[in-house]
Amino acid sequence: MITSRITAFVIAVGFFGIAGLAPAAKEKAATEAGTSEYAKGVKLLDGQQYDQAVTEFTKAILANSKQPAFYEGRGFAYLALQRFQEASDDFSKAIELSPKDERAYLGRAQVLLQEKAYQPALADTEKALELKPGDVNATKLRGFAELGLSQWDKAAADFTTVIQNKPDDLLSYDRRALAYRGMKNFDAAIADYTFIL
Repeated sequence: MITSRITAFVIAVGFFGIAGLAPAAKEKAATEAGTSEYAKGVKLLDGQQYDQAVTEFTKAILANSKQPAFYEGRGFAYLALQRFQEASDDFSKAIELSPKDERAYLGRAQVLLQEKAYQPALADTEKALELKPGDVNATKLRGFAELGLSQWDKAAADFTTVIQNKPDDLLSYDRRALAYRGMKNFDAAIADYTFIL
């Protein structure tokens, strides 16, 4: 029950990494072959035209197979299409090419959460936080992984951190309430659920 709710909420988040993380890599690709295809892919990704985005990112990769941003972009498009193996492969390739870029770790963590592979997802979020301490998206994804592993106290702490940074993030209140329920702290869970209403 809990794992299916985690999966549903990760999907409901709308893969917050898709719009927020993929375009951030634009500047990396600015002067290299495949840039125009990459830019088209980003626009298509933002416009939720995922199949076409995959095509453009693939063209960019064919023009320059050494650019991690191209693999990240295609990975996020595959993630949106729920083609998890291809997404994972692309994020892993981006990590291979640029092991200090946290976005690929966050993308792969989202794939792993969809596959209910919570321990490896936790490891990827930890690596992302090592590379970019305090990243709210990484903290939120780590909270999802901790919920899946029944690490209630850690999940509650992570969602509290997210709420402190994004007080309007109702999903984090809901997930923290779930963690509180796991901890048998029903008063705190009720308070979070009441806040949502």
